[in-house]
Amino acid sequence: MNNLKLIFTAILFLALTCACSNDDVIKGEIAARKLVYAFTDTPGSVSNSETMTVSSSEQEFSLSVKSLMETGFQIPDKLFLSVSEWDNEKNDWKPVLSGNTTEVSGSFFRVYTESADGKAIIKVSLDANTSSTDRRICIFAESSPVGSYIPYGEINIIQESASEI
Repeated sequence: MNNLKLIFTAILFLALTCACSNDDVIKGEIAARKLVYAFTDTPGSVSNSETMTVSSSEQEFSLSVKSLMETGFQIPDKLFLSVSEWDNEKNDWKPVLSGNTTEVSGSFFRVYTESADGKAIIKVSLDANTSSTDRRICIFAESSPVGSYIPYGEINIIQESASEI
């Protein structure tokens, strides 16, 4: 999972730096990513992502930053996404790459960001799970650098199998 996070960080850093205008020049060096954003009432930790389990039905729901796990940061007004899909056959995460870092679609999901009242919202759409196995995605959301840190949040969404109804 650490290699996957490193790949996502590199992709998002390139997207952030390539998408900058002259007014958005990053001053100084980026020292590290920092786990800052919590999307649920039970935040994860550096070694354990937040987890949310949903039913097998077709659905759409929203996630927003509910709390900050570190001081010195603010609720973001924009988030950049990376999403991985769990591969049951390989028993490992499979990155779903997209040229647009504010919207990612996969075999059964669509994840995108919006802004409302100056706060970033992550929208998640899931197709119905008619299979006999749970499906999982991992959403990794970063904002623009704050000082020398890139604040982020990470959440695993588990969609129950049809047999669990």
